[in-house]
Amino acid sequence: MGIGTPAFLGRRDFHRLHILRDHGQPAGPASDHPIHVEHRPAWLFLLLASIVILVGSALLDGLPAIIILYPILLPIAAKLGLDPLHFTLVMVAAEGIGIILPPVGFYLIVICGISKVSLAAVTKPLLPFVLGMFVSLLVIMYLPWITLVVPRIFGLY
Repeated sequence: MGIGTPAFLGRRDFHRLHILRDHGQPAGPASDHPIHVEHRPAWLFLLLASIVILVGSALLDGLPAIIILYPILLPIAAKLGLDPLHFTLVMVAAEGIGIILPPVGFYLIVICGISKVSLAAVTKPLLPFVLGMFVSLLVIMYLPWITLVVPRIFGLY
C-alpha cells in the first residue's frame, strides 16, 4: 500500500483492510463477492481458461502470461476438482499455441524478423500445424488420463 492509500480509501475502508489482513482473509473486491463454481462444468472452465491463455500468450510473452494468469485460474480449477498437474499441462499447451498464433503471436513475429520473411508468407503454411496443435490441446484437455499416465506409471504422481 502506498502513502496515499488511506486518503484514497477513506478511514473506514482502510481500517477494514487491516482487520482482514490480520485475520488472514483476502482484502479487496474479490473478497466481497465470492465466486461459487461448484455447480459449473469443468469442461467449460477448461475451454474458457484455454481461450484466456491463448489470448494472453498471443499478446504477451508466454512466461508473463502464465505468471499473471496461473494464480488466478488455479484456485478455480482446484475448486472444480481438476487435477493441478493436468490443469498446468493444459495451460502450458495453450501457451505454446498462443505464442505462435497469427497475427499477433510474439514468437511468430520474432521468427519472421530473424528470417526476414513476411508475416503473410509464413501464416498460410503455418495454419495446418496450428490446427494440429489445437487438436492436441483438445485431446489434452478432455482426456486427462493421457497426460497423467506417464507420471503415474513411474510413480512420480
